[in-house]
Amino acid sequence: MNNVNEYLTNQVLTASPERLQLMLLEAVLKASRRADELLTAGSSVAAGAELAHAEAIMSNLLGTLRKDLAPALVAQVAAVYGFILQSLTDTHLSDDPQPLRAAIRVLEVELETWRLVCQRKAAAASTDSLRLDSLRTDEAESSTPRPSQARAIPQAAFDNYSAPSGGFSFEA
Repeated sequence: MNNVNEYLTNQVLTASPERLQLMLLEAVLKASRRADELLTAGSSVAAGAELAHAEAIMSNLLGTLRKDLAPALVAQVAAVYGFILQSLTDTHLSDDPQPLRAAIRVLEVELETWRLVCQRKAAAASTDSLRLDSLRTDEAESSTPRPSQARAIPQAAFDNYSAPSGGFSFEA
């Protein structure tokens, strides 16, 4: 069990902000689905624990939105997250699974959106890495003189050189 905790800790500590967002939404969706199953099975106390977990994560996500970066976009995201949180809370207070199921549908769309964001970011990073490798290759190739780039050494540099005896000569 300790290896699992270490693995998860490492995943969280090394994740990009986009990947962290995705992981948190996955946790909310998992807890929400489990709560729905438990409510259907008649176990409202256990469902309440799952709902409380999902509510805590959604509250944290809402509280960490940065309104200063993109106010219009953040307002839209806040409205979606507020709807999810309110639906979770309504279900928690009433044991009515209908608001929870609406929240699950919205979470599924939100999760897919963040998956696409992560995929595009990974693709862009891969492309950037390929470009960087290409630049490194180009730089290495440009620092090695090619025959067409090699500077001609003037013959005058060898004019005062006397060839050692043995027949070797610089003349071609």
